[in-house]
Amino acid sequence: MDGKPANVLDTCKPASFHFEVECLQTIDDLEIGIMIWDEKGNKIAPITTEFVKPDRLRETSGKVKGDVNLPQFSLVPGRYITTIAISEKGVLLYRNVLEEISVVSSARPIGVVRLPAEWTFEVDADRP
Repeated sequence: MDGKPANVLDTCKPASFHFEVECLQTIDDLEIGIMIWDEKGNKIAPITTEFVKPDRLRETSGKVKGDVNLPQFSLVPGRYITTIAISEKGVLLYRNVLEEISVVSSARPIGVVRLPAEWTFEVDADRP
């Protein structure tokens, strides 16, 4: 993205989510998660600190600002809902809807996710 807030994302291009959370008391092991849901209410993609366990989120209090950067936003075109959840040691403290997003692409919409892949080929140029 070009750094401007947007709720229209282009599939297979970089995207980021910005969040700000204020902890009114000290949280021992803060976990922040963003979930992407399809229009039917199916959980599509979790993006969570649970998998990376950042040290900065231990014994957290006050305002926490952060960004989640995705080098490739791999969902196929469609409409999705994003939610944010705040947990302490796996216990849910807060959850709320963030934004409805639309994903667009010039490629054919096949499947649910476009997995990043690197292709290699070897072509025998001597064949007719």
